[in-house]
Amino acid sequence: MITNRKWLPVVLLRLMMLASAFYVCSCDVRINEIEDNSGYNFHYQGTGGVTITWDDNSVDEWFSTRELFKKYGAKCTFFVCNFCSLNQEEIRKLKILKDEGHEIACHSLMHKDAVLYYMDYGTESYIKNEILPALDSMRLKGFSPETFAYPNGSRNSETDEALLKYFRVIRGTTYGSRGVLYSWGRTRILQAAGIDNSYNIQLESIYSMLKEASDSSQVAVFYGHRISDSANNTAYYCTSRDRLEAVLKRASELHLHFYTASELDVRNMADTYSSSIKASQKNYFNK
Repeated sequence: MITNRKWLPVVLLRLMMLASAFYVCSCDVRINEIEDNSGYNFHYQGTGGVTITWDDNSVDEWFSTRELFKKYGAKCTFFVCNFCSLNQEEIRKLKILKDEGHEIACHSLMHKDAVLYYMDYGTESYIKNEILPALDSMRLKGFSPETFAYPNGSRNSETDEALLKYFRVIRGTTYGSRGVLYSWGRTRILQAAGIDNSYNIQLESIYSMLKEASDSSQVAVFYGHRISDSANNTAYYCTSRDRLEAVLKRASELHLHFYTASELDVRNMADTYSSSIKASQKNYFNK
């Protein structure tokens, strides 16, 4: 029994430290249980690779680049907005791209800025007006979008939480090389660096990102918009074919695997998450 009161603060401090340590450990266990139950696998380690994505709806230009993609065995992800405005020929071309191993994904209905929309109307309204109609229009034409790219790369924690209920992976944007490398199994939120000519990211910087991805078994994520035949094209939102080929060639030389965006979600989609997606969309699609 402790009779000297001067020891009481020390004893109480030690007890508080032990309780704190126990609480942290308990929380870690609970978090891991939740993650394991959701099918997320933190121990999975894929090979180094690159994910190249394209935004908006320049379908004709994307389609005309097929042979260049084939030359290097590249698979891309095409995030399409304004899908309902596409004509039958453009939809046919998207289906061919899909059949050739590329991913056709969602970029919202009308390219509304998610954060600005959220600030004015809330996430529920954004999902109702920009996401579900986009998914519906794509689904009616035979596509099943599993990933999403933010218009303008604009996102926050509230929009992330809402959209991850509908998509395996969501993609934002970043400047330079910050956050471009994806570590396997750690997140479903990607950050991509722009490769369009007008972004003024030098090829050497892109090569460095690819090399780091190769050395660390991570995945470098990039995005562009239009693809131009002109080597000197500096139009905004446009990547020249020469610049694109330089990136594809270096990735191939480094033996990097080309991943689509959905392939970066390492969870078991056949079970838990597949059911979650269907549940989230059921009320809308079954109207």
